[in-house]
Amino acid sequence: MDILNENLDASSLDPKHRFAFGGTPRRRLFRGSERLLRFVSLPQPTFEGNELFKSPWWYPQDTFDTIVRRSNRTGKSIVDVARSGLAVTKQWNPTMESLAIIELKRPMYGLVGPARHQPLSAGDRSTLLIGNLEQAYVPGLAAGGDGVSSPYAFIYAYVDMTV
Repeated sequence: MDILNENLDASSLDPKHRFAFGGTPRRRLFRGSERLLRFVSLPQPTFEGNELFKSPWWYPQDTFDTIVRRSNRTGKSIVDVARSGLAVTKQWNPTMESLAIIELKRPMYGLVGPARHQPLSAGDRSTLLIGNLEQAYVPGLAAGGDGVSSPYAFIYAYVDMTV
């Protein structure tokens, strides 16, 4: 059985994706049954919503565990800690009101590394998102899928973060 992204390495990345990492990402083999997570925003009048499987950007469980620990320690919301540590701009993900968790059906390669810092809003450098939490770039998850499942992964849980 072929492994998804078998030939993936940092040198093959589009420069805009490579620039999302604060340094050179490392290649990682994710196990089948491993879970990846991502915060998403639902569609709004001025925002189309985040694509779930089509986007290659996720983060591993240990990153979420770090987010929860920081949230507990600082008294900040999980979403605020995630936005800052993963450097998620408001234009890309305005509300981050839901947490999507997928489970991998089989092993696959991805690139993992710290998120690069960036401004909260494009064109306004007065608020900087620090980044530095581990993110994962795993392209191809949507291939052959129906939006909620593919040969590579399925939605394990979808959690409303507003309650």
